[in-house]
Amino acid sequence: MTVEAFAHSPDFAAIVLSLKVGATATVLSLPFGFAAAYIGTRLRPRTKAVFDTFVNLPLTLPPVVIGYLLRISGGRELSDLYAYRWGAGELLLAAKAEEDALFELSSRDIILFRRNPEAISARNLLECRVTRLLDWGKRTGVELAYGGGTLVAEVMRESAAELSIAPGATVHAAIKASAFRPLR
Repeated sequence: MTVEAFAHSPDFAAIVLSLKVGATATVLSLPFGFAAAYIGTRLRPRTKAVFDTFVNLPLTLPPVVIGYLLRISGGRELSDLYAYRWGAGELLLAAKAEEDALFELSSRDIILFRRNPEAISARNLLECRVTRLLDWGKRTGVELAYGGGTLVAEVMRESAAELSIAPGATVHAAIKASAFRPLR
């Protein structure tokens, strides 16, 4: 793989996104870290022990426990589907999620429409804004913004051209409830 091909690959886009998120998280957490350190140096020993416990708790809890708490706060059952809060909306899954379940969704499982389809069997129909296009050779990655979250759909380059998909355009993303696969 050439450097230019790698620079336009989904792997490179994931690395860049990770670096942006890491840098943003660092900048936003620094003031809180300095404030906690200042407060910690001013407390009495017993109070400091309790304070240190609460400050260090997020570092010692495994990510699965944190995910469990977030999932429980936003999920609910709807007859034979499970509704999970994501951004400003909900995603519907075919199977009820277990307490420690994580799900994966392939970019190939997202179908794009230029207009809202009149009828469709997919349970998730999201009105999204295209934020950018990623050139993956014969395929195009379409980065979508929806309710504060981001999805990436994979379409053929010709399909993107036929649908006139461009940054700023509004598209409808359809995702079957069964497309979410549990990870154990």
